[in-house]
Amino acid sequence: MKKFLILVLVTVCVSCSDEEGAQRMPDGILTKQEMVELLVDIQLIEGGIIIRKLDEKKFGEEINAYYQKAFKKHGLTKETFEYNMRYYTDNPKILDAVYEEVINEISRQQAESETQQTIKK
Repeated sequence: MKKFLILVLVTVCVSCSDEEGAQRMPDGILTKQEMVELLVDIQLIEGGIIIRKLDEKKFGEEINAYYQKAFKKHGLTKETFEYNMRYYTDNPKILDAVYEEVINEISRQQAESETQQTIKK
């Protein structure tokens, strides 16, 4: 009986220890790492649009082409991207973890770029 209670207790502890990992991802949802990689690309596109001051009315096709290229790179369509974004926004704890990694990756890329620019000088 003691062994059975210990087994039940261990099972309950393990199953409750990682809510994110325990949650089953629906079909068609990108893994956390895939979502990080996609959102890094999306953030870089949006940063470029802001820096270049592209007006969506005037440069809409060009802007759309950037997004389509990112979707294609990740094997997605606009619809599957939106489906994934709905899932992640409906799960804010997971989305927070994703965006933390996105910020870390963009910061890493920026530091790498700055280092390369310093070396070239």
